[in-house]
Amino acid sequence: MVSIIIPTLNEEKNIINLINEINKFLNMYKIKIYIIDGNSTDNTVKKIKTLKKSNVNVHVAPKRKKNEPHNCRDIHLGLRKAYLKEKSEYFVIFDGDGSYHPKQIVEMLK
Repeated sequence: MVSIIIPTLNEEKNIINLINEINKFLNMYKIKIYIIDGNSTDNTVKKIKTLKKSNVNVHVAPKRKKNEPHNCRDIHLGLRKAYLKEKSEYFVIFDGDGSYHPKQIVEMLK
């Protein structure tokens, strides 16, 4: 099992393509994708929730309070959930802005 934690903030233009690319390049692995959103003001969460309906390996962390800062604690909680719930063998924290290509995850896992 590979758990991929993706912090997002206003990534509506990137996130669907990124998730589809992750699924494409990691199709030989059992994966779970955890989206940790930093209270996006665009349609990031809406797009993820729409995709989630047809993609059971995508999970969205609960929305934080409006004045609560986006920080490492959120990523830690995503990792904790992935570890305790899924017992993943590998954990990857991957930027949601498309600055890296998902095939780099495959290279890391080799």
